[in-house]
Amino acid sequence: MKNSIFLSKEELLERLWQADPHIKKVLRDSKHIEEARHLRLRLFQPSEPLHVQHEARHLLCGNEHLTQASPLQLLYDLAHDPDGALARASEAFLCEHLSFFRGITGKAGKHSQSQDLFEMKDGREAALIRSSQLDEYAAMIRRYFRRYRTGFDRSVVKRRKGLKKDILAHFQATEAESQDYLWHLKHIIKNLETLSALVTLDKDEIAGLKAAKEYGIPVEITPYYLSLFNKDGKTDYDR
Repeated sequence: MKNSIFLSKEELLERLWQADPHIKKVLRDSKHIEEARHLRLRLFQPSEPLHVQHEARHLLCGNEHLTQASPLQLLYDLAHDPDGALARASEAFLCEHLSFFRGITGKAGKHSQSQDLFEMKDGREAALIRSSQLDEYAAMIRRYFRRYRTGFDRSVVKRRKGLKKDILAHFQATEAESQDYLWHLKHIIKNLETLSALVTLDKDEIAGLKAAKEYGIPVEITPYYLSLFNKDGKTDYDR
């Protein structure tokens, strides 16, 4: 999905229908949106896996009464008049539903490719499959965690103490003041100049802070949280 965000709307729409051609057929063959909603729900019989039934109802019924918006209506319009409806569909909408369609058809690529995960199982058999899947997730998480240093790493603790010293010097504060939460609230950092004076910022971070100022988006950070930064900027452990 990472590469999809760089595609045009037309390309995203094409991939959307490729992910689940049956949805497009149902939408195009329906005379109105309620017929499309009814026909699509009929496709998900009780024999379908529970996650498929749930996702289908989420898409087709959803929270339209709360949001006052209908994703299904936009999908219906895209199937009938893509040229006219595409202007109303954002790239984010198309990406989200592309991922959504791939997920309900078992093509998301985020889970085990074992077909057993997408077949209807019950009882102990289903529990064993789910348990095995969770073991795989846990092992993957442990591998990712080992890529990063913890806050107890000696080098991290040393750097953090050094930055804290610089911050206190900048504000001409004492160690005792740094232990008072009210002092931190009184010295919340809100501008790029102060941040840049205390830590090294990447070009994209500087651009983001400037954009926030331009559009009136507040940026606030207490001295304590700033002390958790890496003074010399991002490292390989941050990527």
